[in-house]
Amino acid sequence: MKKRAFKDAVLKCSERLGLDRPPIVSITETQCPLSSSDEIAHIHPDERIICIWKRKLESIDFDTIEWVAAHEVAHLVSREHDGKHAKAQVELKTLIWHPPPGVVVINGRVEKSSRTLITPTKISPTAKNVCSYHLCGKRTELRICRYCGKKFCKYHLKAKSPLLPPFKGKSRDMREWRKPGHPCPDYPAYLKQKEKEDLQKRWDALNRMRGRRPTPVFIPPEPLPEEPLTPTVPPAKPLPEKPSYVEHKLKRKIMKWLDIIVLVILIAMIVAMLILSRNV
Repeated sequence: MKKRAFKDAVLKCSERLGLDRPPIVSITETQCPLSSSDEIAHIHPDERIICIWKRKLESIDFDTIEWVAAHEVAHLVSREHDGKHAKAQVELKTLIWHPPPGVVVINGRVEKSSRTLITPTKISPTAKNVCSYHLCGKRTELRICRYCGKKFCKYHLKAKSPLLPPFKGKSRDMREWRKPGHPCPDYPAYLKQKEKEDLQKRWDALNRMRGRRPTPVFIPPEPLPEEPLTPTVPPAKPLPEKPSYVEHKLKRKIMKWLDIIVLVILIAMIVAMLILSRNV
């Protein structure tokens, strides 16, 4: 019966997300080697397979089964346990929630029997004097959450991390989880940032006690944009103009006539020297 309930919850969550192919549920007789000892189930996002140990499935109630199914299917939205995953998990659990047998849900002055699956209508956060918590919907004086910006009543104003109940934790953790409030998807990021700031303050205090100055944070300068290297090529020498055929022929004729003139002058000089030698 719990196997069927878990598969139906996974199928409903897949339909709410609009998945064309729902994940395959693998109920194993032994624990999956890739799972840790403290988790109830885990999903392989690439293969879309949800592995759950049969012994742990039989040890949880039906309400927890819906939480686990919503938690694993929400990993198809975000693989990490961040605000996006927590928001998807809360929305899926809200949409597939149904009251236990014998409970009558009153929504908008219309009584509905719990024999059929009831999907609670999501109250608009912008409604006047209506608490944004999906299980409240009271009309009273509202206050704005400093993390998510939604309006809540005095009872549900406190922000809480949207996580599964600490089943294997201490009783103090369970009492803290059951305190009134609303699951805020932006609250875990604030806690993480606050933890970093507190850790830095402690380190600074220890450095002051030991007489050390706080280590300055080095901010590297922004790199200048690199200019593209253009190779420097020397300008090409102009090629000598090639003379035309007519100019070349005229030049040859001039050189020929100059040779003839020089030869005639040499012959005349030789003849003149012979005549002078005879007269002497």
